[in-house]
Amino acid sequence: MKNRIFGLCFTALIVSASAFAVFAQENLSTGRGVGFGLEGPCVFSVRYWVNETMALEANAFALTTEYVPGPDKPATSSVYGCAAGKILFKLGDLNALDFYVAVWGELPFGEYSPFRSGPEAPGATVVGGLEWSILPNFAVNFEFGEMARFADKVKVDFAFSLGLHYYFPRKTSESK
Repeated sequence: MKNRIFGLCFTALIVSASAFAVFAQENLSTGRGVGFGLEGPCVFSVRYWVNETMALEANAFALTTEYVPGPDKPATSSVYGCAAGKILFKLGDLNALDFYVAVWGELPFGEYSPFRSGPEAPGATVVGGLEWSILPNFAVNFEFGEMARFADKVKVDFAFSLGLHYYFPRKTSESK
């Protein structure tokens, strides 16, 4: 029942935002600068649109955990998480929906990290993304593509990311 209610609410949000996107009279993504939000692969995100077509993004997440290796062994504390960097290039710019491609590099760290399966292995990803502007300073984005993990063997897998960003306007020479 809870899943059905969540699904209906999510569908209502998508339909409302779609209607807003269709009827938007101005380009909502124009003039964006720094954005803070939540984004994969590493939860916390800072995105900076250098100009109308290129952005840089940094993602990071870290936690500590206590690990008890056995009943007679002392607990050890470790830090785990991941760090990632992205470069985004906008290819399509509609009033409320933008299409971009991005490349990102990612490094999970920590011995007991849930961000990795197997040894710590850096990854590289190429994705296509849709950034959906709900308001001039708020956007939701979806990214999907392919990721390569570089461990003993290169492993290629599907990559998906979902994000939310709150943007501040970029300073221009006209606003100084």
